[in-house]
Amino acid sequence: MKVNDRMKHVYLQNVNHQKSASLETYQNNAKQANVQKSVGISISSEAKELMKYAQTAKTYDNNQSERVSQIKAQLANGTYEISSGKIADAILKQFKN
Repeated sequence: MKVNDRMKHVYLQNVNHQKSASLETYQNNAKQANVQKSVGISISSEAKELMKYAQTAKTYDNNQSERVSQIKAQLANGTYEISSGKIADAILKQFKN
């Protein structure tokens, strides 16, 4: 009887150990599945420079459209003055370059 009880005890210990090992494996796999992988991005220096130029161009376009609106309003009011000296200077500057 003692041998059978001892064998039964060893058998139950083995079964319990296998169950706990299986449970630990399952829990570890579940944890690994729940771990979110981080995604990293980086912007190259060339892309940063292009973004800077794009912003500058956008600002330039806004300034130009404001200037065009001012000139249109002055032309409509008859207050636009043409400076022949400025025009001549700009033409000469273009030929020098």
